[in-house]
Amino acid sequence: MLMQEGDKAAGWQFTGAGQGSPKPSKPTSVKAVSWTASEYVEHDKSKLWFVWFALIAVGGIGLIFFITRDFISIIILGVLAVAFGFFAARKPNVLQYQLDNHGITIGQKVYPINLFRSFAIIEEGAFHSITLIPMKRFMPSISLYYAPDDEQAIMAAFGGLLPQETRQQDTIDKLMHRIRF
Repeated sequence: MLMQEGDKAAGWQFTGAGQGSPKPSKPTSVKAVSWTASEYVEHDKSKLWFVWFALIAVGGIGLIFFITRDFISIIILGVLAVAFGFFAARKPNVLQYQLDNHGITIGQKVYPINLFRSFAIIEEGAFHSITLIPMKRFMPSISLYYAPDDEQAIMAAFGGLLPQETRQQDTIDKLMHRIRF
C-alpha cells in the first residue's frame, strides 16, 4: 500500500523540520572583529634538519624495498618524501581574518557560521589557536591563529556565536610539533 504525505492512517506526517543546514540555537549579534596572522606556526628548520630528514627517508625507503621488493611502493614513498620536504620548507602566508554575524572570512574564503558546531582554544606551546569544529562529519576542522593582544576581542566574538568546547592538540599535531614540522 502506498502512503501519501500527511496520511492520517499512517500516524505520521512529513513536516520538513530538520531539513537544511543547522541554525544557531539563539539569535546572536556580535561586533565584527578582524585580525592578521600567520596561517600556521612556522618552526625554523636548519640544513641539518633537512639532512636528517633525507637520511631517514632514504633509510625508510631502502628498508621497505628490502622487505617488499616492490618498485611502485618505492616510487610512491619517494614522491611522498619529496612532497613532505617541500611543505617543510614552505613559509606560511599572512592571512586577514574577519569574524562577524555571517561567518568567518579567511583571506578570500568565507565560511558561514552555521557550518560549525563549536570552537576550542588549543594551546601549542607559547601560541594559542582557535579550532573550529565543523557540523559535517568529513569536513576538516579549521585552525585560526591570532596575536595574544587580540585574544579577548576574538574570544568575545566567537563566544557570542558558538559554544566553546575543551579540546587538546591532536596526536598528529603533537607529532608534527615534536619533529618541528
